[in-house]
Amino acid sequence: MEQLLGQFSFALLNGFVWGWILALLALGLSLIYANLKWLNLAHGAFYMLGGMLVWKLQDSLGFWLALPISVLAAGAFGVISEWLIFRPIHDPKRLLLAAIGLMLALQELAAIAFGRTPQSVINPLPGAIGFLDKQFPVYWLVVAASAALVLTALWIFLRRTRPGLWMRAVGQERELALSLGIPVPLVYTATFGLGTALAALAGGLIAPIIGVHPYMGLEILVLALVVVIIGRSPWGSVGIALLISELENLLPVVTQALTGEAISPTLARVSILTLLLGILLVRARNPETSQS
Repeated sequence: MEQLLGQFSFALLNGFVWGWILALLALGLSLIYANLKWLNLAHGAFYMLGGMLVWKLQDSLGFWLALPISVLAAGAFGVISEWLIFRPIHDPKRLLLAAIGLMLALQELAAIAFGRTPQSVINPLPGAIGFLDKQFPVYWLVVAASAALVLTALWIFLRRTRPGLWMRAVGQERELALSLGIPVPLVYTATFGLGTALAALAGGLIAPIIGVHPYMGLEILVLALVVVIIGRSPWGSVGIALLISELENLLPVVTQALTGEAISPTLARVSILTLLLGILLVRARNPETSQS
């Protein structure tokens, strides 16, 4: 019984950590969608960029300095991308194609610059806390706390500051925002930069846990897209991210307790994605229910 409780608590913590990482990624993607009205399919590349830059800079700067520099660099690149690549394009289909092109280009450039081999990032806090028969890495708790603090600060920013109110206004009613003198193009650029910085932060924080490679953004992008679509709002996406991450990590423990054999993490993710896609299909067939 104690072993089962240990496995359950370990899976719960792992899901909690991954939930906050997914929440950062999904919130950035959702903010961009809410304001610019298109899904940034290059979002996973900025997640990858954050992780790869942390790995590259950690030896010379240390992890805790490499992380904010990587986030700022990725956010600045997001601002430049919105200004030079996406702003001149007005057709939604071409925007999606441009985002896919940027994603592929960044992946290949990262592969050329850093190599295609997965790399490990040194754990900046190697200690662990014992509970039952498990050891819980201290860094995992720091990741969850850091992500929660960032999201709390972002909530305050969006609710209490003028730039945050501008972002909310543009997302809710662009024409009214224009009539009130809000600089909508500037808000678009700032939102895109903020969204990509959140993706880079997620990639940088998770790097010591899973390592990095040029194609790591593809692995999580699909899940983030589904979370954003189901969440239907930035903060709804945060709640969905935390929920499905816990379900995905608890599913192997539950199946082992019920059947004596745990399903693989891959099958657990497939099961969760299947459930989410089923929810999307139900909504598509019952639009009145999804709008209520």
